[in-house]
Amino acid sequence: MKRLKTVAIILLTLYAMLVLMAFGFQERLIFLPDPLPLNYKYEFHQPYKEIFITTDDGAKLNVIHPQHENAKGAILYFHGNSGNISKLGHVADLLSGKGYDIFLVDYRTYGKSTGKISEAALRVDAQLLYNMALEVY
Repeated sequence: MKRLKTVAIILLTLYAMLVLMAFGFQERLIFLPDPLPLNYKYEFHQPYKEIFITTDDGAKLNVIHPQHENAKGAILYFHGNSGNISKLGHVADLLSGKGYDIFLVDYRTYGKSTGKISEAALRVDAQLLYNMALEVY
């Protein structure tokens, strides 16, 4: 019985350590940036504007804006937790083909964007970009 208690305590301790490590490194496990050099040239099928938006804390967000004449509206497109906007040409083609202006956004540390990524920063940046889109549309 004593041996079983010892094994249980060891297993619980290891489990607690694993949970604490996962908690401590969660942002590194969630956000998997794929940075690009600043001189990288995007290859999209339609013309686009490359925009850098500076946040209140000095981070620079890279946004690609393929424009559509007489757009029905605008779509802010945030990719998944890995990669960058260089791989989103097909998304730009699809949504632009439906008559929308698209804003393809790279999070902080992704692509050409700078700054420190965090869940809180992501929310603030999304609101900033949403407000920017509202000004245009």
